[in-house]
Amino acid sequence: MCDNSKIYRANKFELPMNIYNLEVARSSYGKSPILDLVRKAIDVVLIHRPSNFKSTSKDGHESDQVVYFDENTTAGLLSSLRGCTRFLITDEADVVLKKMGYTLPPPGNREWSTNDCRSQLLTLYDRPNNFTRRLKHESIRVFDAKLNILGAVSGDLIIGALMRQAAGSMADALYERTILWPLDGDIIPTASCITNLDSSKYMSLEQFAMVLSFIENIDLYFDENADEQMIKWCDNLKR
Repeated sequence: MCDNSKIYRANKFELPMNIYNLEVARSSYGKSPILDLVRKAIDVVLIHRPSNFKSTSKDGHESDQVVYFDENTTAGLLSSLRGCTRFLITDEADVVLKKMGYTLPPPGNREWSTNDCRSQLLTLYDRPNNFTRRLKHESIRVFDAKLNILGAVSGDLIIGALMRQAAGSMADALYERTILWPLDGDIIPTASCITNLDSSKYMSLEQFAMVLSFIENIDLYFDENADEQMIKWCDNLKR
């Protein structure tokens, strides 16, 4: 998806668009239903435009069409990324991504991840076009890969990264490559939610997903003071 699109690190260095996202909100805010909508949108595009998620196996034939998963090991992650677009979507990103070593631990914390995929995720972000890794029984070659991460967090990963900055520790390279989507405001009671949209005024989720699937050749730039905005927002939640 987003073919030929670029994302600019530090607004200077052009990189392929492998977008890593974290949806940040307090507990019980309703993060999981938002991710369910994303999954539903991907399913629609998969049905009507399967070429967006092409996957080629070692023998040249197309392999499975499982395009999003909740958790993975390093070997499993690489096996899914042979010339294709895949999504890691997890409702429990504070737990799953911590286990994968997504962020560096805060100063004084000696707990390390049990399934360290950190270096792999960094490589896939910066150099996804042609990469080979030697595993125990085989070599896995990754080419033309697009890995998109979307996780729902309540703040544990963010707090750890901010603690490192406050202590003057070295920058967390993977955290700097992550787009944060802070959600705030009063929680909408289930009884007040709109169950059906007026199709005469608004397009359906399926139609919206199909329109987005044709978007390409985008250039994304980061807000230079994003960390400062995130700190202010976190302070706001504490009040």
